[in-house]
Amino acid sequence: LVLWFPSERIPLLNGLMIMLGALGAVTATLPAEFLLVSMGWRALFELLAIVSAGCALVIYLVVPEVSATVPGAGGPNANSLKTIYADPRFWRLMPPSATCIGTAWSLHGLWAAQWFRDVEGLDRAGVVEHLLAMAVALSLGAILLGVAADRLRRRGVGPEVLLGLVAA
Repeated sequence: LVLWFPSERIPLLNGLMIMLGALGAVTATLPAEFLLVSMGWRALFELLAIVSAGCALVIYLVVPEVSATVPGAGGPNANSLKTIYADPRFWRLMPPSATCIGTAWSLHGLWAAQWFRDVEGLDRAGVVEHLLAMAVALSLGAILLGVAADRLRRRGVGPEVLLGLVAA
């Protein structure tokens, strides 16, 4: 994103990328349950493999190479892990970001289904519906966070402040 888009759009685009990732959690709920019942788990995994290979092919064919002439690209080593880890902005944003996203996805992926089943007493359909609602909320929350970061940046408020508020 930082190589292809202007720096002032990065917070919004990061929110969009996280939203798209969270849509994977949406597909792992009700749509996967429907396909599992209608075609079985083996066929579902075959379909997922085909779709994944198709996505990889589209990325390979459509996404352009970034040349060193792109502003901000700075050559082959400009975006190395060493450069990223040496940047104090990374260390201000990474802990609250990893905490918020890691907690939300861990709750959704590892804990919520058992809670809905064991504590709330929901049947499989109820668990899947609640997980779908959680995944949609995670996805919408990501894009709304990106929009909020974009608008606050225009008012001189950095992403650290918004991320701190969300984490709290």
